[in-house]
Amino acid sequence: MAAYHDLIDEKDRIIRYISRVSIGLLIGLVLAIFGWMRAQHEITVYQPPDIRLHTVSSAGYIPEETVYAFVPLIMQQLYLWDNGGDQDYENNRYRVRQFLTDKYQRTILDEIETGKLRGTLKGLQRRLQVLPSSVYSDSSVEVVGNYWRVWIDVKITDSIKNMKVNDGVHRLAVRVVRYDINRDANPWQLAIDGIEQDIPLVSAKTVPLTPEKN
Repeated sequence: MAAYHDLIDEKDRIIRYISRVSIGLLIGLVLAIFGWMRAQHEITVYQPPDIRLHTVSSAGYIPEETVYAFVPLIMQQLYLWDNGGDQDYENNRYRVRQFLTDKYQRTILDEIETGKLRGTLKGLQRRLQVLPSSVYSDSSVEVVGNYWRVWIDVKITDSIKNMKVNDGVHRLAVRVVRYDINRDANPWQLAIDGIEQDIPLVSAKTVPLTPEKN
């Protein structure tokens, strides 16, 4: 009789053990499913412009070459005013707004309002071109805290009624930040946060290949 009770107790212990293991596995499975559902479904890997170069890229790391290439692409669209700054500056801001921070957009809107009040934007045609000498180098992009400072040399041409009124060369220090928004709207995941410095230069011929940093 004692042996019978021992067998019953042993069976109950085995059942309790299996039950605990099953509950533990079930909890682990639920946590795994929950974690998978919350996990990032897309991983962005940035490649350098020249894919012939051997490189090891970490997910989410943005090379400085990519940051540098991003700036002129957006700046040239923003400052292309064929119909006058009073129309195109606002239209261009809206068109590339996914690549501009809210802070920089507010600055642009203030500039537009001031320009309209003073009449300086009416009929003003502008074109911004990056100089051929302004190429990427190690000194072209600075990592400053949680943002990049990008140095580019540009030629800004202003005209009124197709008559040239200004033709200047400038060295711009452009502030760029990470911008985590919808990747369909902004595949770069970068945004321009403002122009930190605008240094007028004498002429394109005086611009060295490597930008000087202040």
